[in-house]
Amino acid sequence: PKSAASILNFMPAALLEDLRKVDETLTTRLQDLMFTFEDIASRVHGRDIAGVLRDVPEEELMKALKLGESQGSQTVAFVLENLPRRLADRYVEELAALDEVSRKEGEAAQIEVTKAIQAQARLGAIRVVGKEPRA
Repeated sequence: PKSAASILNFMPAALLEDLRKVDETLTTRLQDLMFTFEDIASRVHGRDIAGVLRDVPEEELMKALKLGESQGSQTVAFVLENLPRRLADRYVEELAALDEVSRKEGEAAQIEVTKAIQAQARLGAIRVVGKEPRA
């Protein structure tokens, strides 16, 4: 399951939704092993956010945040709170002016953000903490 979860990290969320229809238990196990955009707020230390996001093109970051914003993602607030104030203020203005992004485009951008975080974790530059076990 761990290898499958690693692969699913880079796939659209719709694939996981389809898998849930076939095998809910397996899907839950895979989700516990995955690292997704939504996990950033709970698994990455705030002090690491600004450094990691330097590796993400700003246009991609804006798309990822815009989709997250439309989905009510806690990660958007977490990212903005952990950036330098001026940069966060600029991003808030840009997000307000940005047209809605398609789910496909936004998810692709969110995958790019998570890939950048995972790359930094593999290099030992940051630490990604494990998920809390489900009850």
